[in-house]
This record gives sequence, C-alpha cells and structure tokens, in this order.
Amino acid sequence: MRSKSCASVSGVAAGVATDGVDRGASLRRVFPRVWSMMVGVMLFLVLAGLIEGSFSQFSAKTVPYTLKIAVAVVLHVALLAYLFVPRRAESGA
Repeated sequence: MRSKSCASVSGVAAGVATDGVDRGASLRRVFPRVWSMMVGVMLFLVLAGLIEGSFSQFSAKTVPYTLKIAVAVVLHVALLAYLFVPRRAESGA
C-alpha cells in the first residue's frame, strides 16, 4: 500500500477531479480545501521546528529526560487525536 502525501492528495483534488470543467475552474473550486491542507501542514512543520530547535536541545541538566518523554507522548497523542478522531460536520450555509 502506498502512502499519500498532502501534495499528491491536493494535486489529485485540483487537477484530476475536473468533472467536465476546465482546469482553472476546477482549481478555483477545490482551492479552499487545498489551502486549508497546506496551512495545516505549514503549522505542524513550524511547531515541529520550534520543538526540535529549542526543547529537544536541552540537556538532562536543564530538563529531565522523563519530562521530555512525557511531552513527546502528550504531543504524539494530541496529533493522533487531531488526525483520526472524527469531528462533527460543519454546518453549511
């Protein structure tokens, strides 16, 4: 089974799902969904960079490893919950 990246999913949503309209109209139709995916990925990358650049670099003298592992477990569970716990559908207007 091949994994799907955000870029491939958004590319498929934008380029392949034309439904009989031209590519520009298809891009305009799926842009909000694709944009929200890209913003979400950017936020996760910034958060990961901040954690890796600061918190991960502290030594055992500054932050005990048990605390670092606890923070990693909490962040991991939060990420899994965000990705896999079903959310209510948006009430559309």
